[in-house]
Amino acid sequence: MHPIERIRALARASWLDPKSIAIEATEAIGDAYVWMDEPAAVAVARRLLAWHPYCGPLWWACGEVLNAVDPAQASRDVVRCLLDDTTGLALDVALPEGARPLVVGRCRAMEEIGDCRARSVQDATHLLLGAAVLGPGGLVSDAPADALVAAAGDAGVPVWAVAERGAGVDAGLWARLEALVRAAFVRPAASAVTDVWWDDQDHDHAEPRLVELGSLDWVCGPDGLEVPAEAVADAPTTPRDLLDAAGAPAF
Repeated sequence: MHPIERIRALARASWLDPKSIAIEATEAIGDAYVWMDEPAAVAVARRLLAWHPYCGPLWWACGEVLNAVDPAQASRDVVRCLLDDTTGLALDVALPEGARPLVVGRCRAMEEIGDCRARSVQDATHLLLGAAVLGPGGLVSDAPADALVAAAGDAGVPVWAVAERGAGVDAGLWARLEALVRAAFVRPAASAVTDVWWDDQDHDHAEPRLVELGSLDWVCGPDGLEVPAEAVADAPTTPRDLLDAAGAPAF
């Protein structure tokens, strides 16, 4: 596939989980540094962020690569870091024996949970929310998590956010993303809901949902369980030249 066609296909691949988007995008940005030039690579990063604003790992990856002395090498290092993410293992260790969690949202770390999943809040021992983005005000989910969180509160079911490597964002970026969610911003163009030519499957282009930080009992990340306030405290600062990509027009 031609590099430009790969970027366009990735931009519209809203059905992918955040880690997969970040890995594919980081490889594409690294290739742009090798085969094109720095301005082109920066443009690729900004445009992919415009199409995937609610992908915390992508914001982290772009910041790491674009600020590196050797961006091409940094892209390879970031991909390896994402592939080696230990959130799934940490979640497996943190869940008590016999747990029946209700799993909500696209998150590769939660895919490792086997047949012990619950089918409703009433049958669950835990509510696990895949955090596409985790910030000082809460998280963004690609599933109707807000209603489930309310039901979990009524049923006394603990709510855990599952935040993979890079999902955490700083206060400046979170404020922009929160405003986009409240404005019901999903994709930068109507054409975004049209499947690319090589994909013939029906996909769910879900509306992002906010979950307040105070609704979470714990956050499970690569280092295990943390209280929500501590989990968002060390998020890296988003480069200023990337911030306005959130909600930018499509290409």
